[in-house]
Amino acid sequence: MIKFKQKQRSKKMSLSGISYEIVKVLEEADRVRENSEWIFLIQDKVIDSYLKVKRDLLKDLAFGDEIFWIGIGGSSSGPKAISEIFGLGIKFFESPEEKKELSELIKESKKPILYIVSKSGETFETLILSKTAERVVKRKKEVRFLGITSNKYSPISNLVIRNQGKVIDFPPNLSGRFSTFFILYPVLMRYRNILKVMKINLDNVRRRIFDEDSLHFKLARFILENQDKQDIFLCFYSKDLAKLSENFCQLIAESLGKDGKGMTPVALLGPHFQHSVAQLILANPKGKCAVFISYSGAEKDLMKEKEATLKAFSEKIPVLELEIKNRGEVFSLIFHFQIAIAVVGKVMGINPFDQPEVKRIRDLIWELR
Repeated sequence: MIKFKQKQRSKKMSLSGISYEIVKVLEEADRVRENSEWIFLIQDKVIDSYLKVKRDLLKDLAFGDEIFWIGIGGSSSGPKAISEIFGLGIKFFESPEEKKELSELIKESKKPILYIVSKSGETFETLILSKTAERVVKRKKEVRFLGITSNKYSPISNLVIRNQGKVIDFPPNLSGRFSTFFILYPVLMRYRNILKVMKINLDNVRRRIFDEDSLHFKLARFILENQDKQDIFLCFYSKDLAKLSENFCQLIAESLGKDGKGMTPVALLGPHFQHSVAQLILANPKGKCAVFISYSGAEKDLMKEKEATLKAFSEKIPVLELEIKNRGEVFSLIFHFQIAIAVVGKVMGINPFDQPEVKRIRDLIWELR
């Protein structure tokens, strides 16, 4: 396993306050990452090692002409954004209301791959959709089942195996919403150039893990400085990057919403919100902060709009500007957000990797069946 570069640590004694707390958390993450929830920091390395041993798993991914991804929440939002940004053409299914659409598409597809992702192996929506797919494929031979779950005896595992499919072991310590690169990696084996870009970007972030100028360090510090705020507005100045909004909102809400703490994340797209929500933010700035997210070399007139809005906001509320250079750095941006949110949770004294209240809803769903 790779090791984080440690040159930044010499600065630790000169740091104070929030920056000092961030470095402390990152140092602890470095020590325990292989045997804790911090395994997400090396999730691509984990799956890479796994797939080198289980080469037969990849044969099925090379087989199909369409991938139907059945999952929900942390098992979908990150991969869905990446698929849309890079034009991978994966079809995602997350709600029971999509049963009919899934059935029809499986019937029409010549060689479909059913890629089923559920860490617990018993997520209600995922199981309902998977059973729908199973009923359809009984009459169709050219189908492959691939599942990712941490429970080899779960309903999802059983469903995949009885359909002669294969199961990839979901590391028990890896939190679902932090698993984007782990669960997407096998699919990206079909797109070697994109996979290479992803791995380069993740390595670049890891090399600067302790760098105070890194995006994750800036974002973590910004949220901690404004943790008393009620709302955090994510202002995307790119239709491309706005596809990450669901994933980023989930990271913030589900990771930090614990013990009476947390902000409400609100995703907004460029010029649209300047003529709607901006009025509310500027007229009633209490309890609000904003993060502006864009490409550094975006269209000139769009950047004028961003600069004007950012200036107006900065006069009323705390703001942070995050920029990436190109589409390839989308992988870095997602990774920076994952690191920042995990660090913020630890500094706040909460567990950013669990979701106890969501489990309560899941339990109620099964009770009501």
